[in-house]
Amino acid sequence: MTQSAEQNDAQAITDSEAVSAPDLADSNPEPEGNDSATAAGARESQAAVIVDLAVASGAEFFHNAAYDRFMAVTINGHEETIPLRGAGATDWLRQLYYRQSGKPANAQAVQDALNLIRARALYDGEEHEVHVRVAGGHGVIYLDLADGAGRVVAITEDGWTVIDSCPLRFIRPKGLLPLPLPAHGGSIDDLRPFVNVSDDDQFRLMVSWLVAALSPWGPYPILQLAGQQGSAKSTTARVLRSLVDPNVSPLRSEPREARDLMIAATNAHVVTFDNISRMPSYMSDALCRLATGGGFSTRQLYTDGEEVIFEGMAPVILTGIEEQAERGDLVERSIIITLPPISDAERRTERTVRKDFEAAAPRILGALLDALVLVVRHRDAIELPGRPRMADFAVTAAAAAPELGWDLEQFLLAYQGNRDAAKASTVESSSLALAVVQFMESRTEYSATASELKDELELVVGEQVVRRRTWPKDATRLSGELRRLAPSLEALGVHVVFGEREPGRARRRLITLERMADVAVPVSAASDSNQGENEDVDAGGRYSVCRRSVRVTHA
Repeated sequence: MTQSAEQNDAQAITDSEAVSAPDLADSNPEPEGNDSATAAGARESQAAVIVDLAVASGAEFFHNAAYDRFMAVTINGHEETIPLRGAGATDWLRQLYYRQSGKPANAQAVQDALNLIRARALYDGEEHEVHVRVAGGHGVIYLDLADGAGRVVAITEDGWTVIDSCPLRFIRPKGLLPLPLPAHGGSIDDLRPFVNVSDDDQFRLMVSWLVAALSPWGPYPILQLAGQQGSAKSTTARVLRSLVDPNVSPLRSEPREARDLMIAATNAHVVTFDNISRMPSYMSDALCRLATGGGFSTRQLYTDGEEVIFEGMAPVILTGIEEQAERGDLVERSIIITLPPISDAERRTERTVRKDFEAAAPRILGALLDALVLVVRHRDAIELPGRPRMADFAVTAAAAAPELGWDLEQFLLAYQGNRDAAKASTVESSSLALAVVQFMESRTEYSATASELKDELELVVGEQVVRRRTWPKDATRLSGELRRLAPSLEALGVHVVFGEREPGRARRRLITLERMADVAVPVSAASDSNQGENEDVDAGGRYSVCRRSVRVTHA
C-alpha cells in the first residue's frame, strides 16, 4: 500500500533500529504539587534525552545553501531526509522517545529538542543540497521513485538501473506519491492512447516536454493544454504528471498570489493548474520566473524583518478552454497544444483509462528513461542550427529524439511551428500589434516619437479601440507593450529595437519603422490577400516567406 512522505516520517522505529540510550527511568519525573521549577527541569532533562536518542540513532543534521535545516534518518531500513520544520520531524522525535521509554514525550520538551537539533544542523552540520524527485550530478540523473523501499533510478550514458540508495539527498513533501517501477522494453507509442493530440507534431512536443521534465536541467517550457469542454485536458494533464511527479492532488486550482505558486513549486517537482479561466499579469510574470528560474521572498511570520526565500525552477502544466499565454514573454516560454474534441463514440470512462494506464505506465516510463540515457550521453555535444528561446529544452529534446523515433529536424520543425503559431495568436489578440501592422501596410518608412506614433495608431484603430482597458494610455505604456510584443511581432516580420535617448534637453527617443522582406511566418498568419505574395511553403505546409512585413526600430 502506498504511503505518503508524512506517513513515512511518522512511522515508528522498528525494534531492529532501537538504539541504546541513557537510563530513562528518571527522565520524565512527575512534578510534586505545582512546583513549576521541577516541571521545567523535567522538560529540560527530557529534551536532552530526546537529542541524545536522535544522535545515537545515527541521524545526521545538516543544512542547505539557503540555511534550511534537515536531518537524515533511517526508516524501514532506508535513509529518509526530513525537513526540521513541520510535523515530520516532530513526529519522528516523539516516536523515537516513546519507543525507548514507553511514555509520551512532553510537547514542550520535543520542541526544545527540535530547536537544539535545528541549531546543530545550522552551525555544526555540513551543507548539502536537497532535491524533490529529480537531481543530477557527475554525469548521472537520479529519479526518486519515492516508494516505501527508498529506491532511486540512476540514469547514465550507459543505461539506467534501479538502485537502493543514492548519494544525493531527496525530500518527500506531503502529497508525494511513488512512481511506477520502470520496465525495460517499452515504446513511447504506448503513451498515445492516453493523451489526446491531433497530430504527430503535437505528440512529439508533448513527449519532449516529458523528457525535459524528467531531467534536472532547466529551464522548462510551460506546457499549455487548451481545448473545448470534453477534450480530455484534465485527463491528459493527469497522465503526464503521473509519469514524472505523481501527487495525491495532481491538478489544482490557480494560485491566488505569486507566493502560493512558489510554495507549490518548492514542495513538488511538477506544478499543474487546471481549468485556468484568466491569467492576471502578476501570475504571468511569476510563471515566467518559475519556468526559467527565479525566487520570491516574504517576511517570516511573527518577525519584524527576517525573510523567507522561495527559490525554484519547475516544469508547469496549465489547462484551460482558451490559450492563457497572451503576453509575449509567457508565449516565448510556452508550448501550446490545442486538444481536439472527443466524439461520444470515442470517449472512454475515467476508470477504464486509469486501469489501462496503470498497466502501461511502467513501460512508458522505461521508454522515457531510455531517451534520457541519450540526453546524458549527447547533450553537451548537440549543436542546434540557431538558438531558439528555451534553448536548453531544445537541446535536451534534440538529444533524446533518435530514441523516441524521430530526428532533429522533425522536432525543430514542430517546435518552431508551435512557437510561430503562438506568436501569431498573440499578435491577433493585441490591438496594438494589429495597429502597427496595419499602419505600415501603405508605408515603407516612418519616423516619430512614441507619443507621435501613439497618435497615429489611434487614428488607425478608432475611438472604440482606444477606449478599451487594454489600449496603452500613454507613450510610456505604449513603449512597454511594444517591448513585450517584440518576440511575437518578430515572427510576422516586425522587428522592435529600443535605442538610447537623443542627447539634449528634450531627451527624445525616436521610433523608426521600416518594411522587411523574406521573413518566415506561419502560413495561418498570412491573410487571404497575401496568398499571392507567399512563396516557398515547405513540404509539411508549415512555413512560407511573407513579402508583406514591417520593421519597427527604436533609434
